[in-house]
Amino acid sequence: MEESVGAVLENLDRAERLGLIDGADDWLAVRKLRNLMVHEYLDRAETLHMALYAAHAQVGMLAKTVERFKFRTENLLT
Repeated sequence: MEESVGAVLENLDRAERLGLIDGADDWLAVRKLRNLMVHEYLDRAETLHMALYAAHAQVGMLAKTVERFKFRTENLLT
């Protein structure tokens, strides 16, 4: 996207300013869920269930973001 790479928060703020994501805070929350599910040892099934349920609720936001990136990339390539 012709942008330099920076820290995660800087990149998310930049993506929000460019209109690629709706909010950096939403992405930080999804990132925390991802880290919980991938990097943490979950000793309770309920904790994993709640994390999966919360992540599933974000599928629409993720899909919308993919479409924005595809649109932006297609415009850069043409």
